[in-house]
Amino acid sequence: MLRLAPMAVTTRHSASAYPFQCQAGLPLVGPVIGQEVLGQGMFCYDPFCLYDTETLLSPCMLVSGNKGYGKSAFVKAYLHRQSMAGKWLAILDPKGEYLDLAARDGLSVLGLRPHGPVRLNPLDAGPALPAGTDDVRGRRIGVVVALAESAVGRPVSSDERSVVTAALMELERRGGRAVPTLRHVMDLLMGPTEAMAAELNTDPEELAKDAKSVARGLHRLVEGDLAGMFDGASTTKVEWSGPGIVIDLSAVLQSPAFSAILVCAGAWLAQVVAAKDRQRIIVVDECWKAIRDAGFVAWGEETQKLSRAYGVQFVTIVQRISDLASQADDGTTTSKRAQGFVTEAETKVTFNLGGGEARASRDVMDWTESEALLVPKLPRGRALWRVGEHGAIVQTILSSLDVAMCDSNQAMRSRS
Repeated sequence: MLRLAPMAVTTRHSASAYPFQCQAGLPLVGPVIGQEVLGQGMFCYDPFCLYDTETLLSPCMLVSGNKGYGKSAFVKAYLHRQSMAGKWLAILDPKGEYLDLAARDGLSVLGLRPHGPVRLNPLDAGPALPAGTDDVRGRRIGVVVALAESAVGRPVSSDERSVVTAALMELERRGGRAVPTLRHVMDLLMGPTEAMAAELNTDPEELAKDAKSVARGLHRLVEGDLAGMFDGASTTKVEWSGPGIVIDLSAVLQSPAFSAILVCAGAWLAQVVAAKDRQRIIVVDECWKAIRDAGFVAWGEETQKLSRAYGVQFVTIVQRISDLASQADDGTTTSKRAQGFVTEAETKVTFNLGGGEARASRDVMDWTESEALLVPKLPRGRALWRVGEHGAIVQTILSSLDVAMCDSNQAMRSRS
């Protein structure tokens, strides 16, 4: 039997010694993210360029990892570099951590709080489409259904969805180009008209019974937890041609209706998605706080499905992958749909996770055994990237300005 002496080579030269054991790197397109540790080369990433090369089939991204290992720093640096490349940014910011990024890149900031000066109408048609078109009507139906599911804690029935559709069509007939509000929809659900009943071949009393749960759910949102934020016409105008917007939700982070607030704010942002003049990135941070909510999951699922059609990257940020994946074991429709946040994202960026969490997440993340063992050992600023079929270990590179912008521990330091 032929025996060869052991040989040691560096990773730089191993590709030449064993060419079929090393995969080709990603195309060097898009902003520089960092250094590919095993390949020792630069790592660049842009989902839209990679989609053009058929490296990716979906632009959506999932970012996960423990606190203190550079997840937030990476996201902010990535968004800044994409902003410099001309991408439009929309950030749902639950903790007010993106205000430095907003100042750096000139993003508009809207701070939401109950009965505050800013009110947004999630049923706005948007700058690109006239009211009354099928796209606008479909999006409005989706918004009201998602909010109803959030309020009642379950998926709406087909009868309830039909009543919502009839109410929005009635408002279109009444108002023409006028923009309906959630309060208008609630009023019609509580008191359906003869025209709505005729549309569905029934009578107003039966229609009111079908709409009862949805109407009461919207009433709670309009009159209670969301009062003064989404219950009327928008009080602010955004320069949609600008670099983007941050919606600061830190004042309502602890609200029991936080998931519904995310749906409303996200729906209001989604109005600009239909304008295909620029590629856009929508970011939802602290997603774990709302992932058990049927309405939020429905909205996120719909937004991800539209990402390719409208040129939008949907970025979901969580601490633990199991927040999205493992709850699917309970068998509920919402839990199973929540797993779609993982499966729809063809780009998965994972920073350090505990050994148990990494093992539990291996199957849903499609990691090899070596990758699952590596994730708990990743040092600060280093992540496992899965981009389509490509895997890489990447050390994020931050400039001095990035470091100052990404410092989320300022409040813990002495001010003396």
